[in-house]
Amino acid sequence: MVLREGTGAALALIPLTGSGRGRGLGRIGIGDVDAVDQAVAQICAHDQDHGSATLRRDAAAALHTAYQWLQDGTLTERTEQRLRSATGHLSIAAGWLAYDSGRPADARSLYREALAAARIGDDPALEGHAFGCLSLLAKASGRPREAIGAAQRAQTVIRRFGSARLLALMAMREAGGWALLGDASAADQCIVRAHQLDARGPAEADPLWLEFFTPGELAGLEALARADLAQHACRRRGRTDCPAAR
Repeated sequence: MVLREGTGAALALIPLTGSGRGRGLGRIGIGDVDAVDQAVAQICAHDQDHGSATLRRDAAAALHTAYQWLQDGTLTERTEQRLRSATGHLSIAAGWLAYDSGRPADARSLYREALAAARIGDDPALEGHAFGCLSLLAKASGRPREAIGAAQRAQTVIRRFGSARLLALMAMREAGGWALLGDASAADQCIVRAHQLDARGPAEADPLWLEFFTPGELAGLEALARADLAQHACRRRGRTDCPAAR
């Protein structure tokens, strides 16, 4: 199944196995799970190239297909767990497209779908990612306490996953919430912790999507937090001699 064309390029996101056979989709295998993973990668790549507005319907159709496989397909326990996690990541990708298209309510719903998939599938990386997205959305919507709570929950979940850099990102999400709330001391503690975690370097547990979180991204997130706190003079990495640290 080739989904709607976006910006002139057809996006073959997910071939709909069993299309036209009604509810009897047949066996869903690891190759189908890989197709969902590839859909996430394609959405991210085309979002960067072309923007998100033309991709939202494609992502929604792909997500519908993945849920149809979960509901009506024949799966082994292992395949079901992997497919549920892959579908959760697809929900997050679709949620980002919704958010980027000015549909925060849709984004929130999709992030919560990803959170549910993570909990059912016992996937701490996905759960942490979903909480991180909810934190980012809450901050953008002017709800700093909700942003802080979601970021803290993300860190609690991720600690058992083993990715220091992912923890660093979520510490910065928490810092952004504290900064928006105006609590300079709490924000600075999170910023310092994020730099310490990031200094541990990459790990095998780092998810592929984390590749965007470079030292430059970390510095940019710190600058945004400092700007919210009117601390432009304190943007140097990990400084603890700012007024917030006193």
